[in-house]
Amino acid sequence: MFNPVLGPEEWQSTLERLVDWANSMPTVTVNEAFDKIAELLKAEHFGVESCKLEGTNDDSAAAEMRYLNMGETYALTLIVTDDYHNGEKLIVSSWGDWYEAAEQHYNEQHDTIRCGWCSNLTPMENTDEDREANGIPDDEVEWRLVLCEKCGNYVNGDSGPNRDRSGHPLEAKQHN
Repeated sequence: MFNPVLGPEEWQSTLERLVDWANSMPTVTVNEAFDKIAELLKAEHFGVESCKLEGTNDDSAAAEMRYLNMGETYALTLIVTDDYHNGEKLIVSSWGDWYEAAEQHYNEQHDTIRCGWCSNLTPMENTDEDREANGIPDDEVEWRLVLCEKCGNYVNGDSGPNRDRSGHPLEAKQHN
């Protein structure tokens, strides 16, 4: 949804200049600057939306942001974020790239991985049974054999043994 006069490079340059302008205003918060820029560029986007990292065990630790909806996940846009990775600031990126980076940062900080079955972020641990059966040393983790704490399946998408991480049977696995 670019203005026909502006190409992708000009759009990126425009957004970056607006971020520089906002950062030069010491009495204006990043949220106030974002709101003003969103208003100025209202003909160039589909509105302001928000996004939060999902599937975490601690919602207070989940990254959050607002962005100008350009109609595509990986379209360059303006983002205002107050997350542990970027801090409180305006950035020029796509919301899809932001989400992937926020998830990667969360996974690195909390030693988690997203489950291929239920999308929950689960601890990167192998069960003793899986370690023994597959010869996994105690100081290593085989990501394909990480058992999701929520659904009881392996995070790589393989069907799990229908037990939780402690070996207790789960009542029922949900398969969609």
